[in-house]
Amino acid sequence: MRVETLVLAFLLLCSALAGCLSEDLDRDDDLSEDIELERIDTDMDGIADEDEERRYRTDPLNDDTDGDGVVDGWEITYGYDPLNGTDDALRALCEWYESNETADQSIEALCNSNENDRDDREENREITQEDCERRNGTWVETSDRSREPYCDFGENDRDDRDEDREITQEDCERRNGTWAEAPDRPREFYCDFGDRDSEEESRLRYSNITLHIFHGENLENSTVNYTIKIQLNHSAAPIHADNFLKHVLYGNFNNSTFHRIIDDFMIQGGDFQNSSGAGGYAADWYGICNGTRIANQSDCPNQENWNIPDEADNGLRHLPCTISMAKTAEPNTGGSQFFLIPGDITHHNWLDGIHTVFGEVTEGCEHITSLSEVETGEMDRPVVTVVIFSATVDN
Repeated sequence: MRVETLVLAFLLLCSALAGCLSEDLDRDDDLSEDIELERIDTDMDGIADEDEERRYRTDPLNDDTDGDGVVDGWEITYGYDPLNGTDDALRALCEWYESNETADQSIEALCNSNENDRDDREENREITQEDCERRNGTWVETSDRSREPYCDFGENDRDDRDEDREITQEDCERRNGTWAEAPDRPREFYCDFGDRDSEEESRLRYSNITLHIFHGENLENSTVNYTIKIQLNHSAAPIHADNFLKHVLYGNFNNSTFHRIIDDFMIQGGDFQNSSGAGGYAADWYGICNGTRIANQSDCPNQENWNIPDEADNGLRHLPCTISMAKTAEPNTGGSQFFLIPGDITHHNWLDGIHTVFGEVTEGCEHITSLSEVETGEMDRPVVTVVIFSATVDN
């Protein structure tokens, strides 16, 4: 009886041990399976497939789920969203790569490509009014809707772009230049345009206007006809020159009069609305409404309220044979009225810094002197009309 009891106890002990061993083996099998699952990383992005599916919702078959060029594992490790292709992960990766001074051709190529793409995007991106004003440009909305609103950086922007771009031999030959070796720098070449560089510069800085004027009741019965040529200075007074040029292009000055003439002073015209000195407005939107700066054209919808900002501190003076902008006593109230100074005066220095000189008379200044001496009546109005029957752009 005692032996049977010992055998039974031994069998029970063995059974218990077998159960424990079996459970431990099962647990080891489960652990082995877990370890095996953790090692499965099909797309080799550093994140196990199971974690990608359950925790991060990324694609276990695609190492870059959001397509931003950075593998999911790197984004997760450094706190970026692997499902957001518009975050800064790529920029951060490139900065990390540069700071660690590692050598990886694939990352280097990716970062270089991203830099070029960013430059292209910046160049092709439409600039907003906010960007324009932040970069000290002038937001221009054309009144004739001939083009979309744009940012005008003036001459500086164009000069900077031209200076920064190196001209190639292909560019040179396409523009009919001569590809020449620099005499003082062997094996360095430049493009020689001869005198055409100065001609091109002059064309960009100036525009030429011709006024055809008659003095009489009408053109057929006029006593004299005059031709006066004016060169507008777009460098010194870009807005005034642009405004006057557009008035000419739009035909606003055709058949308008010189309504105010004072001997030894000036002849004044440009009121194409009333021919009295009470009318006229800017040819385009330049950010001024009734003498006040306004950011948006939509807040000043009536073009008859448009003015141009003063540019009177441009260094140009009221000397003989110059053209200047007429305005009220208030600043920024010019629009379309202008005055021409005859050749028989010395210098109207009291006008400098108040009115804006924006060009000079290159031909026919003697005619301005003659017209300044015609008979006038009340409010300095000529007794016999002086009319611009045609205003044209020469270049």
